[in-house]
Amino acid sequence: MAFKKLTVELLGADGKGLAGIPVKATGCSELNSSPIGTTLFLLEEPQIAIEIEGKEVFSATLDDMPAKLVFTQDGGNWKKQ
Repeated sequence: MAFKKLTVELLGADGKGLAGIPVKATGCSELNSSPIGTTLFLLEEPQIAIEIEGKEVFSATLDDMPAKLVFTQDGGNWKKQ
């Protein structure tokens, strides 16, 4: 089975990384973002959904999943860059 590494980066409106934000990817445990705003997942499920603070913000097949996703906090939501 194929695996893919995914980095999720969370930024505030000021462009700085946000620490301690819960992020989850399908088939992986929920992680909190690091002091620089990143989380790292090793993916293997055929269909992947990314959740930030319990809300789904992105989904794709494993083959179509990029190596890095960047999201900016936009009010109470997250906007993909």
